[in-house]
Amino acid sequence: MDGKAAHAGHPELGANAIRQLAELIPQIEDLTDLSKGLTANVGLIQGGDACNTIPQYAEASAEVRATCKEVLDAAVEKVLALEGEGTVKAAESGYACKIHINLLDKTDAWDPQNPESQMLLSIWQAAGRKLELEVDRYQRGGLSDGNYLAAHGLPTLDGLGPDGGNLHNSRNDPNAGIEPEYVRIDTFAEKTLLNAIAIRMLV
Repeated sequence: MDGKAAHAGHPELGANAIRQLAELIPQIEDLTDLSKGLTANVGLIQGGDACNTIPQYAEASAEVRATCKEVLDAAVEKVLALEGEGTVKAAESGYACKIHINLLDKTDAWDPQNPESQMLLSIWQAAGRKLELEVDRYQRGGLSDGNYLAAHGLPTLDGLGPDGGNLHNSRNDPNAGIEPEYVRIDTFAEKTLLNAIAIRMLV
């Protein structure tokens, strides 16, 4: 995001890049549509040089995920289309902020309909029944090494490790009801056994 620097006492001379970024973020995150398995998240922002300066620079990193290739591609195109002249301008000169969108990386969505992946799932479900464990199919717009394998049509499963929760949350604040990411130690043995039985059935 490129704006125009000015003294904070003369905001009419500058174009605030941080404010422009603040207007852009909801446009990205509003792409989220859980009914389509689509999520858009702005997870990192930075910008400005000093509190007494109208910021001429701001930057954000966003991630878009989907469970369907077509939905993912359409969302990425909508984000890319946001590039151009912004609405935040220097009142005196009319200089407008410039919005730059860079696609840093793209990983194909994981199509869960692969028949060979369904075959793998049925084997793990059969192994689960032997242990009286329910193995469910859960589709989400995640990102793992499995996406790369699935993109080549290879049979792929993910999420076969021990149970846990609060993913990616490192904060612990009991007074606010916030707990950090955790893993259930009591599920290590049962998941190891589940995978061992399933692999034996597979081979």
